[in-house]
Amino acid sequence: MANADWSSSFIRSFASEHAAIANLTVSTSSLLALLYNGILGSAVAFVGWNWVLSKIEASIASISLMSVPLLGLFFGWLQLGEQITPNIIIGAVLVCLGILLTSIKIQRQTIAKEKHVA
Repeated sequence: MANADWSSSFIRSFASEHAAIANLTVSTSSLLALLYNGILGSAVAFVGWNWVLSKIEASIASISLMSVPLLGLFFGWLQLGEQITPNIIIGAVLVCLGILLTSIKIQRQTIAKEKHVA
């Protein structure tokens, strides 16, 4: 119980200016779950990103980072039942166009580089 009081006080000290958060209580198990998810998620992402970089160039791998908002939209809809509005669809299409145009540019640069070397 003392840990829960400490964690609640810790969060309240940062959130004391916002009334909705000032009265928040956090249990030890929820704080541990938050830390577990944060650390595990960061570790998996770090190891995965370094593995990808060992296989392909960073300029190509970085294109995949542009898909993160799309995945967030999809899983928010799938798991949380979030609404997909026309504005969201327009934004997703623009993100896809950005990924497509960047991929085409990198592909053209690679082809030009190969012709120049050959």
